[in-house]
Amino acid sequence: ETSGALLVAKNATEHAELSRQFEEREVEKRYLAIVHGAVDGDAGTCDHPVGPSRTSQIRLKGACIADGQACRTDWRALECVGAFSLLECELFTGRQHQIRVHLAGLGHPIVGDKLYGEDEMIFQRAADDELTDEDREHLLLDRQALHHHHLAFTSPATGERVVVESPLPKELRAFLEEQAVAE
Repeated sequence: ETSGALLVAKNATEHAELSRQFEEREVEKRYLAIVHGAVDGDAGTCDHPVGPSRTSQIRLKGACIADGQACRTDWRALECVGAFSLLECELFTGRQHQIRVHLAGLGHPIVGDKLYGEDEMIFQRAADDELTDEDREHLLLDRQALHHHHLAFTSPATGERVVVESPLPKELRAFLEEQAVAE
């Protein structure tokens, strides 16, 4: 459900070089996330290790756990609108669901997140195509409000730095505007 920039290699040689850049943390990855609640402060870092949740019924779910894999997400508040905040999150590692796990762990789950919101069973009902009207009302959006808006890497073909930016999608901007009107 995450929208935004996507990087695709044209061939195996370029794929290998791009993979190296990801592994060496040479690729810049920034996401926009609309989260529940007003965050404390203008910016912060979450560096809690992430691993499989030991309490979830959903095997796919991750959690901040002491013996998890090291990871780091920096966040910066861009807007606070009503009961929601728009954050820019920069990844320094690339663990599965890292931003979602970190933000939920900070008490600010992403709007529309079926797995890391208050009721993880919404995820299961969605997978079974059994979402209820109550589930949809609880989620507020049909998708998670996470968008990959900035990607920078070195082109394997030219050696030049490439920066790709993708603006916040209309439906996410409309959600923020609706919250501002409701204030």
